Amino acid sequence: MVNFGGRDWVGGHDYGVGTGGAQGQWQQVFCSQDAEYGGWHGAGNAYYEPWTQPDGKVYLNVPKYGVLVMRLK
Repeated sequence: MVNFGGRDWVGGHDYGVGTGGAQGQWQQVFCSQDAEYGGWHGAGNAYYEPWTQPDGKVYLNVPKYGVLVMRLK
């Protein structure tokens, strides 16, 4: 997921992303806004491993000007 804008969707895990039918638990493997890359500690979904919901989406925090990479666990 890539967010080219200045708006954050953080704190509520309320940005839904379709999984293309993939079901299960997801893990963040990269967040460009992490402290390691000049952002902040705990950016994105660092301590959150969501499950695909019945509507076929996974709900995430999406930091501004950020790139997130998620994978199925």
